[in-house]
Amino acid sequence: MRKKNFGIQKKLFMYMMILITLMLIILTVGIGGIVSTNVRKNLLEQYRYVNDKFYTGFENLYEALNTATESCITNESVQQSLKNKKLTVYEKETLTSALRYMGNSYTDYCFYVDNKENIYSLHNLDINFKDFYNSYLYKGMGNDYSKLKLFWERDFVSGSMDMALFAGRLIHQMDKSYQPGIFYIKLQQSALETMVKEMEKTDAIFFLVDQRGQICYEKEFKKIQKEEELGSIRKEIERTSERQNRTNKKEYTSYSSYGVVIGEKQNETGFTAITFVPNRVINHVLSEILCLILAVFCSVFLLTFVLSKYFTEKFTKPIRYISELMENFDDLEFTQKAALNTNTELDYIGNSYNKMLEKIRILAGEVRFKERELRKAELDTLLYQIHPHFLYNTLDTVYMLARISKEQTIMKMIQSLSKYFRIILSNGAEEITIEEELEHVKAYLDIQKIRNNELFFYEIECEDSIRKNKVIKMILQPLAENCIKHGFLDMEEKGRIVINVKEMGEDIVFSIQNNGMLMSEKIKNRLNRLESTDMEAIHAIMTKEKGGYGISNVVKRLRLTYQEQIRFYYVVSAQYTTCVIKIKKVMMENDENSE
Repeated sequence: MRKKNFGIQKKLFMYMMILITLMLIILTVGIGGIVSTNVRKNLLEQYRYVNDKFYTGFENLYEALNTATESCITNESVQQSLKNKKLTVYEKETLTSALRYMGNSYTDYCFYVDNKENIYSLHNLDINFKDFYNSYLYKGMGNDYSKLKLFWERDFVSGSMDMALFAGRLIHQMDKSYQPGIFYIKLQQSALETMVKEMEKTDAIFFLVDQRGQICYEKEFKKIQKEEELGSIRKEIERTSERQNRTNKKEYTSYSSYGVVIGEKQNETGFTAITFVPNRVINHVLSEILCLILAVFCSVFLLTFVLSKYFTEKFTKPIRYISELMENFDDLEFTQKAALNTNTELDYIGNSYNKMLEKIRILAGEVRFKERELRKAELDTLLYQIHPHFLYNTLDTVYMLARISKEQTIMKMIQSLSKYFRIILSNGAEEITIEEELEHVKAYLDIQKIRNNELFFYEIECEDSIRKNKVIKMILQPLAENCIKHGFLDMEEKGRIVINVKEMGEDIVFSIQNNGMLMSEKIKNRLNRLESTDMEAIHAIMTKEKGGYGISNVVKRLRLTYQEQIRFYYVVSAQYTTCVIKIKKVMMENDENSE
């Protein structure tokens, strides 16, 4: 059963679908990439806006604390406490009562420490001043004049030892230069909640980080991050804050393996408002958009599939008709003509098919006639075939008759001719030894010397070590013939041919030198191109040159046999024209070794 081929409709449909699919994939990837980049950029802009609101909430809290503590600076009782004299009991009670109005609704407690280590508070506080002076609450105040500062520190004042947010302010005596007092407020957790009260629907995690990189506040409205990942995220937030504090950038955006960190630093306090956007939030939005793009891609692909199926079937119907017509062609029946009327190039194909059918019918008749004639000619040829041995025996008989008649010239010519034909036939072998090749060219030159009345003389030299190496036959005779026909064309005597075969390095070198008319530069250049010209173009190069066919035939045989392992070129000197053939020795089998 004959294997059914892929029809042209299926191939056309397949190619169209592959092309369209590739186009759609490229477009989808390109559009997806652009959309993803823009969406990611817009998402980050939105979350930067969210972080701005978070930062603004922190700024408002700072301003509220700043306003609340400003009244403490000018308070008369506070100013009196900074002088050298001690306060009266009434003045202490007045100062303590004043503290009631210096906080706000977010204050847990507040207290004032004057420059004489007196503590004023509405709560019963007992401060260990050794711990106080070693704490960041005291050291962090520095020397900034009346500037409100925030601290994230353990509450050793009330004894709870919980981490809490404190606001502190140095208070100087306005009349004279005394050591300043310090006013502190401990904030409730609810004070920090005011910073994010309008961001309940935001899919992000909010952090407030102090100037030392400690997380003071963390808020996650929606459970969007796994608990085991939050620890790594907190460490990443702290590392990022420390790194950004060293750069003194006010705003920054940093990327981590868990998500995007957007931060804005408040210069007065060194605190940073940070919004962390997890990767899954960004990826969720991107996946929705990519799913939409994929849905559009699938819809376009499905529509393209249906339309391609329809149009390929319609366009290929005439082609399938011609294909079936040719497939069912019977070489004995020439009456099935193609009938097409598509108003396209296919009509010309149909007409050409019909003409071809008629020509085949005529040619088939001619072929059958010639086959009969050929069989008759083959039978006739068999009747007159002569075995090569009959030729050798006949030449030997003629030689004996010439010997009896003492015709030395005829004897020599018959002997050379016998050697010549014996080596040409060589029992059908394509390769012979170098020694046999030299005998063959010698026989040829002997015949030519007789024919041309001693026009030339020759010398043949060969190293003994390479005589048994094999080479394709009849490569020297055409070159020797070229020397006689063209080199000695204008000479009547004293022609000289020198044939030399020797080993040079990895090559065996054949050279044929003659002292006849020097070869022109144009012909030499053409001949020297034969070793590198395309095989089909070799004859085209030499068709117009005398002797070109024989030489081109030698070059073609050498290249077909030895491939790239040969060199063939002519050298023209002041007196001689020399043809050189170089063959790699490894390509030439030694007859002694083969035995």
